[in-house]
Amino acid sequence: MFRRAVHELTNVGILAREGVTRAVRPDQAVRIGVAALRWGVSPATVAAAAAIQHGDRAALVDERGALSFVELDERSGALAAGLAAHDIGAGSRVAILCRNHRGFVDALLALGKLGADALLLNTSSAGSRLVTVLANENATAIIHDEEFGEVVEQVAIPRFVAWHDRPASATTLDELIAGDYPAHLATSSRGGAVVILSAGKGAARAVPQSLDPVVGLVERIPLRRRRSHVVAAPLCQTWGLSFLLLGLQLGATQIFRRRFDPASVLLDLEAHRAEVLVPVPVLLERILELPLESLRKHDLSSLEVVAAAGSALSGDLALEWMTQFGHTLYNIYGSTEAALVSIATPEDLRAAPETAGRPARGTVVKLLDDNGMEVPTGQTGRIFVANGGLVETGDTGHLDTNGRLFVQEPEVS
Repeated sequence: MFRRAVHELTNVGILAREGVTRAVRPDQAVRIGVAALRWGVSPATVAAAAAIQHGDRAALVDERGALSFVELDERSGALAAGLAAHDIGAGSRVAILCRNHRGFVDALLALGKLGADALLLNTSSAGSRLVTVLANENATAIIHDEEFGEVVEQVAIPRFVAWHDRPASATTLDELIAGDYPAHLATSSRGGAVVILSAGKGAARAVPQSLDPVVGLVERIPLRRRRSHVVAAPLCQTWGLSFLLLGLQLGATQIFRRRFDPASVLLDLEAHRAEVLVPVPVLLERILELPLESLRKHDLSSLEVVAAAGSALSGDLALEWMTQFGHTLYNIYGSTEAALVSIATPEDLRAAPETAGRPARGTVVKLLDDNGMEVPTGQTGRIFVANGGLVETGDTGHLDTNGRLFVQEPEVS
């Protein structure tokens, strides 16, 4: 217990050293504490704390414009009241089928305030697969973009439209937010779970019992308070969701587009003087496929961090990106079940382009054979991660003599 307390105090010191945390006024601390008591450790509490600390600073920018931290918090409260009037509350499991925009964030935060579970559906999944998932995961309602309306209509559960470019086929989130509903008061501190699909099944994100996941990132990656982030990774997947919540904690302005377009990403980075880009590796490939004159015509001098995760980053892609855009690339390895595992810095990638980096703070990586014995350095084994419990990632790999992890690509049969 004592060693754990010392470890967490060290975490607090690291966050302060890196400029991530600041002392708050006593009245702000009380308000944050009240939010935590009402909603537990949930996205709703993170957003409420951000509104208290960052106020009218822009929290989110999408195709409809900007929303401040206060507006995000107020909208989610109003939406929670509207959803409660439609019998959604603690214990409900509500699917979210939305692209990257304010509607996704509104829904996630409102469900946290209700104590309802948020089931995040992948927007790239086929229609028949989505219908099966909704049934298997016992969804009691769904919040979706209108473009998915024909698929969603096949399931007999209440539905609400988050974004529409044509007349909506169901009640919209904006209508609920604007409605005159009694204010919703949480009846317990049960924070709703966030459930992400893994191998076709829902995997609830465990509530972190440590600051290690945040500290692990900011200790290796220069992520500072109140910067601008272009978030191109899908919010419905682990990496995009993780950065959404981290951005709220950091008071970052997060820029979203519903669909990824490589040229638009460069425009957004330049227009917002963004310091951080959050992609999955395939998006980096598409940016590099643009004509060289397109890459060179944008002023990206503000860009300090490209934090890529979600799939394997090839060594060739890593080197090509750093040749074009400098030493900005960080490769993050993790999984829905094991969370953050390792981080490769630009220096790691220059020295060993294929590496997934070194284990993050508070994380122990073990490579075991089929008998559960650790394999020698340099030999391939099954990757297990301990950051609160020993979990198998489902991948194989090896460690080099410098402690860097290399994840082996699965063989295609």
